[in-house]
Amino acid sequence: MSKIGSLMMLLPHLIIIYLLFYNMQSLTGNRQYFGVSINQDYIDKEEFKSLSKEYKKLLNIGFLSIFLICLFFIFILDKASFAFTFFILSAISYNFLVYIRIHNKTKDLKNKLLETCKDCDINISSKSIIDVKFINEKDKIIKKFKYIYLIPIFIIVIISIFTFINYPKISNMVPIHWNFMGIADGFIEKSYINIIFLILAQFALSILLSFISLSSIKSRVRVDPENIEQSRLDNIKYLNKIGYTFLVVIFSINLIIINSLMASIYGPNLNIAVSILTFLVTILSTIYLIFTYVKSPNSKYTSSYSPDDDENYWILGSIYNNPNDPSFMVQKRFGIGWTINIATPLGKIFLVATILLLIWLFFDFINSFFY
Repeated sequence: MSKIGSLMMLLPHLIIIYLLFYNMQSLTGNRQYFGVSINQDYIDKEEFKSLSKEYKKLLNIGFLSIFLICLFFIFILDKASFAFTFFILSAISYNFLVYIRIHNKTKDLKNKLLETCKDCDINISSKSIIDVKFINEKDKIIKKFKYIYLIPIFIIVIISIFTFINYPKISNMVPIHWNFMGIADGFIEKSYINIIFLILAQFALSILLSFISLSSIKSRVRVDPENIEQSRLDNIKYLNKIGYTFLVVIFSINLIIINSLMASIYGPNLNIAVSILTFLVTILSTIYLIFTYVKSPNSKYTSSYSPDDDENYWILGSIYNNPNDPSFMVQKRFGIGWTINIATPLGKIFLVATILLLIWLFFDFINSFFY
């Protein structure tokens, strides 16, 4: 691929990630401001608005610098693939550092206001609601999706068996990596062990996706004490939307897995039509998932209080560590999606696995520059 072509492939990802980070606070909801619980009435004060302006200013400077470095890698060093990985890792890391800076400043400003104004009602409401009816309905939804999410796993099992049966048709060099155009550019030698490893890796990925999706549905949902009945209906609708949208995402990713397994038999290249279709479906369903999350009833300022609202249990406003909360996943305080409670046994396992994965990705990233 030409250098201009590589740049054209990088630009859409750069724009999407930049816009996502730039509007992150707007997408977070009305209960937290840069990871700090603050009464909605105070967020409009100039002191807090200035922090948002500083966040966006630093983000602009950082993204422009990263983009210029990527141009250097693409056009001077001819390292297009490295530039793409560098952009993703650098953008995420830089945004996290900027967030920590603004989070600490927001926290300091809140504490300063509390010290100077004893009567200020700057904290969010601590009213907690337990809706037994909703809990029963939520249990039914969780049980339903437990069975539904077995379908994509079953499909992967069937395709894996099909791949193993067709082992004689697989070429001596098995494709494991493809470029943007679906052309195989990474191979391993054919062997029963390698094929079993590939199948198990795809199977594990399918199970992990289903587990994360189900855990997201299980995460705590807040009830609006001002309108409990309507809030219950909204939350039930929200959970169903999340569940089915995750199902579409899982199916589209499974189609990517199936496409790669078929390439090992009939390949080595991917079916480009299937690749484009799965890419579009994954992107569109992810956008809809984000839209559904942003419009969540949990984002309302009037929603009831829950244990994860206590910022004392958040490390740097982003890592949840509450041994008194049995929840494995909770909603993020800044950004879109969910995060794990590292105080739970399963949370500790995920934390260690994530750290090991990041270490491996870092060394693989450095290694990719020289090869």
